[in-house]
Amino acid sequence: MTTSARPGEPSIAPGRGNPATRTLLMDAAVRILDQKNFFDVGVDDLVQEAGVARGTFYIYFRDKYDLLAALSRRLNDELFDQAHVKLDRHTRPYDRIRLSLRRVIAAWEQHAMLFRATTQAALIRPDFLTLNQELRLPFVRQIRRDIERSIEHGHAKPIDAAVAAKALAAMMDWFCLTWFGLNEPPFPGAERDIDRVTDNLALLWYRAVYGADPE
Repeated sequence: MTTSARPGEPSIAPGRGNPATRTLLMDAAVRILDQKNFFDVGVDDLVQEAGVARGTFYIYFRDKYDLLAALSRRLNDELFDQAHVKLDRHTRPYDRIRLSLRRVIAAWEQHAMLFRATTQAALIRPDFLTLNQELRLPFVRQIRRDIERSIEHGHAKPIDAAVAAKALAAMMDWFCLTWFGLNEPPFPGAERDIDRVTDNLALLWYRAVYGADPE
C-alpha cells in the first residue's frame, strides 16, 4: 500500500531513485523558472535543462506542479534560515529587522518568477493554497514570538501579537509580489536604490511594533 505525499515532498518509494538526480532536476528547474513563466514551461523543457530522460523526471515527481511545490519548500526553508539569523543580543531591534527584510528582498530579487508561480498556483489549486499557508506559517510564528518578547520586556506597547504578525508578514509578501513578481516598483528606479527601500520598510515595521522611531 502506498501513501500520497504532501505537495513538494518526495513521492518516490523508499530506496528508489538517486537523491543527487532529484537535486539535479530541481536545480535545473530553478534556472528555468527564474527566467520563464511556470505555465509556459513543460516537462520536456525541464529534463532538457537537466540533461536527463523524460522518464527519469517521473521517478521523482508526479508532474511539474509536484516539482514546483518541492522547489517552494526548499526556497522557503532557505529564506527562513537567512531571514532569521541569530544576532548578538546587543544588536538593535531596528538593525535586526532591517537585515531580515533585506534578505527577504534579496530572495525575491533572485527568484521572483518562481515565488510568483507558487502564488498563482495557490489561486487555482487547493493543494497549493494549503501549501502557501503552510510555508508562511514559520515566518508568522517567528514574528509573533519576537513581538511577544518585546512586549514582555517592556520594549513595545501591548498589542495582539497574532494579528500584528499576520499583518506584517502579509505586508512583505504583497509588497515583494507586486514589486518583483508583477513589476510594480515602489518608485521608478527602486531596483537601483534598494537600501532606501529597505530603510523605509524597516522604519515602518519598527514604528508599527514599538510605536516610536529607533534610537
